[in-house]
Amino acid sequence: MSGNIPFNERLQSQSGTVVSVEENERGYYVIVAFDEPPVK
Repeated sequence: MSGNIPFNERLQSQSGTVVSVEENERGYYVIVAFDEPPVK
């Protein structure tokens, strides 16, 4: 995971649900939903 994200804002979940997969000229984008509350 990127070092730009503070430790207390990182995902705690190990798994999620794939919502969509999109392909464009730069590669694939995967949108995933996690069952954890958003960080405030």
